[in-house]
Amino acid sequence: MKKNLFILLILVTGFAQAQVRHQLVNSKTSVKPRELKKEQDTSALDSTEQKQFMVIDDKVMETIDLDEVFLVGPYKFKSRYERRRYLILQKKTRHVWPYAVMASERLTELNERLNKIESKSKRKKYTKIVQNYIEDEFTEELKKLTKTEGQILVKLMYRQTGTTTV
Repeated sequence: MKKNLFILLILVTGFAQAQVRHQLVNSKTSVKPRELKKEQDTSALDSTEQKQFMVIDDKVMETIDLDEVFLVGPYKFKSRYERRRYLILQKKTRHVWPYAVMASERLTELNERLNKIESKSKRKKYTKIVQNYIEDEFTEELKKLTKTEGQILVKLMYRQTGTTTV
């Protein structure tokens, strides 16, 4: 009995010391805590903007607001057929995902470069050159995709870029 009580006492004290208190502090951006880098120029920021700092022991750290994330548990399938179709869709999506990411990156680069070009005729020429280059680079690989993989690729590209593929 004494042995069990001793173990319980050790566990309780261990948990009590493992807790770290965090304190949120609101302050104006013009106030610099001593722990922030001196290279940051807060005078360029709006003075009405609020920032939050977290105090852990004697250190002050800036906090960042993030969007809320919902965690969903594993999906439960009603039948073996649904599970099989889901796994096939997952495999095809993973197969075409790199193409969608690459297309998104290329499109953002293209738009940035097109914004720098002033004349309409030069933009058309540049667009044609990039289009021919991309067609030469990816035609053989994209021909090997199945019909459903192509449909998934189009949907992923729309999701990545926000523009339809016509």
